[in-house]
Amino acid sequence: MRIRSVVAVVAAIWLIAATPVSADDTVGLVDPSSGVWYLRDEAGVVTSFFYGNPGDLPFVGDWNCDGIDTPGLYRRSDGFVYLRNSNTQGTADIRFFFGNPGDLPLAGDFNGDGCDTVSIYRPPEARVYIINTLGANDGGLGAAEFSYIFGNPGDKPFVGDFNGDGIDTIGLHRESTGFVYFRQTHTQGIADSEFFFGNPGDRLVAGDWGIIDNIDTPAIFRPSNTTIYFRHTNTQGSADSQFGWGATSWLPVAGSYGALPGTGAGCPVFPADNIWNTPVDSAPLDARSAQYVARIGASANVHADFGSGVWPPGSTSPIGIPYVTVGAGQPDVAVQFTSWPGESDPGPYPIPATAPVEGGPSATGDRHVIVVDGADCMLYELFYAFPNGNGTWRAANGALYNLRSDALRPAGWTSADAAGLPIFAGLVRYDEVASGVIRHAIRFTAPDTQSAYVWPARHEASSITDPSYPPMGQRFRLKASFDTSRFSWQTRVILEAMKTYGLILADNGSPWFISGAPDESWDNDILHELDVIQGSDFEAVDVASLMVDPNSGQVAP
Repeated sequence: MRIRSVVAVVAAIWLIAATPVSADDTVGLVDPSSGVWYLRDEAGVVTSFFYGNPGDLPFVGDWNCDGIDTPGLYRRSDGFVYLRNSNTQGTADIRFFFGNPGDLPLAGDFNGDGCDTVSIYRPPEARVYIINTLGANDGGLGAAEFSYIFGNPGDKPFVGDFNGDGIDTIGLHRESTGFVYFRQTHTQGIADSEFFFGNPGDRLVAGDWGIIDNIDTPAIFRPSNTTIYFRHTNTQGSADSQFGWGATSWLPVAGSYGALPGTGAGCPVFPADNIWNTPVDSAPLDARSAQYVARIGASANVHADFGSGVWPPGSTSPIGIPYVTVGAGQPDVAVQFTSWPGESDPGPYPIPATAPVEGGPSATGDRHVIVVDGADCMLYELFYAFPNGNGTWRAANGALYNLRSDALRPAGWTSADAAGLPIFAGLVRYDEVASGVIRHAIRFTAPDTQSAYVWPARHEASSITDPSYPPMGQRFRLKASFDTSRFSWQTRVILEAMKTYGLILADNGSPWFISGAPDESWDNDILHELDVIQGSDFEAVDVASLMVDPNSGQVAP
């Protein structure tokens, strides 16, 4: 049985906790200015959702004893704690009044019963109050079972199971010196262990990172370079591992979050051995690489066709191709196909009446609608879609995909995309970039394509027979020699994906326009860093040797 750790942070305060579960801990981040949470599970799936108000103090814990950590908030404006039992947007499941003004919440399993409770650290007194029951709904906290003094004014409290006995105890981070102190019992006394880790200004969390089971060790989020550094033992030393993530003002929360609903809890975006999810950094160069790049535009610049806000200004058109995730409760509705019914998968489809449309409600362009069914792990995509006003939809054509399957569409069939491919699989999503890695190829467009398609594409969209033009489905990658070090960490995540997983040509359009989902967390100025990359920085690759079956996206082992 493993121990997980929780952290709550605001401004310069770090609060951590732990309870027994069977999964490793991971570090999530909270944007205190907007109330958006970004949680990351063991599989690397990141989910984002709104919970709370700007200025709330975030922390996490296992409030219902199910082994999964979920959000908590301390709202200093009204003195209440708000706890939620799922990692989704919504209202609090439990709320109660908390302590005195200035008190800090500490979340943890302080008696080893497998359930987290909220205790108190009172900074003016450097006093800890351990409380082993949750407050009554709309009431207050119960009486403290333990009360003792630990630390100095200015120390930042945290919680963890530092010896693997299943009981969380209190630690302190002395920011002025970078020292970490913790007790192994709920008694007053000097620290049982102390060591140096981190720099002034670092934000401390602790968790069971899966290196030494059942023992929590520290990690720090460094705002100056938005990097998380992990220590695998409770001893002095440099970081054992690290990765970049987040923004300067974000606050870390550490816990075990279960399978997160990034695309539906437990749903992959096609199997790991699917061609979309396969690295091509070592694939052979295509014999026509130089010709293809020249036809698309060797001097044309890359453009991120996604971002935050709307374009043009004042419109209702989000920047990018949106999607919506639904669950088992979403009813199926009829869809009428008006242009290619013979190449469309028959309905009904679980499309909400308010599903977002690419370009906005009044758009005249492609009007894609994408729905991810997290209950059945199915993907539904429409091209040129319109709501009928009675809950049903009409569209030029539609396609559905089993996200757990490698099956391709019938040869020669289009989809919501010109290449007969799924759109969602190739979108750059903010949750992926926030996690620090994109593990799939990226969709892009070219002005003119050949009247042909290559695996895994299923459809062409051109009358050009000149073989110097790229076919639909052609894979490209950013050259290994391209220097990414001068870019921001968010841009580097995208660039490294271009090197490792590459791009897939999926539609006719502007040269080197890469596709992504709109998200208000995107920084459009950072996305414009991609503008300096030119077509000559790419090369076409040949993935034919990876094909197992022309009707399957599975790659050869």
